[in-house]
Amino acid sequence: MKQLIIIFLIFFFTGCSVNTVKLPTSYNHHFTGKQKAKRISAINQCGFILNSYLDARESKSLGFVALTIVESDVEAWLLSALEKNNIKAQNNMANAHIDVTLVKAYIHSMQTSMAANVVIKVAFVNGKDKQKPKYYRGHEVSVNWASGEGEIAEALNKAMGNAIAKFREESKEVYCT
Repeated sequence: MKQLIIIFLIFFFTGCSVNTVKLPTSYNHHFTGKQKAKRISAINQCGFILNSYLDARESKSLGFVALTIVESDVEAWLLSALEKNNIKAQNNMANAHIDVTLVKAYIHSMQTSMAANVVIKVAFVNGKDKQKPKYYRGHEVSVNWASGEGEIAEALNKAMGNAIAKFREESKEVYCT
């Protein structure tokens, strides 16, 4: 009984260790595989003008991975991702204007893996007319080795890249000819 009380007191006074990870504000998703050159070429050849950006997430938290709280400057991260995908406020190589809304961005762990999700809403703008917006979801599941900053950032960046790639793929036929 004495040992049980001592163990309880140790956990009571020390508690569980919770870490906080502050992710980089720059988007960094490297393309791999056979499609790398093709994707980079498509991004460079077809740009969009970013009219506006809005962070409309209900929860401003990026979530938890195991006992790690994930934080970041999400606005800078998203704007960096858009810019690296040739979606910029000042873009001489583009004629299509878009409004982008970040609907969801979060990561959570599931035993030995983690899942990152990003949902963006994109509306094309022509003068004062705005088309009906469309939603694009990016998702990434990866192994959670140590709940480290690098693996968390990589999962979120891949999810963001997947959402933007879906938008670009769907809109290239109309706007990138």
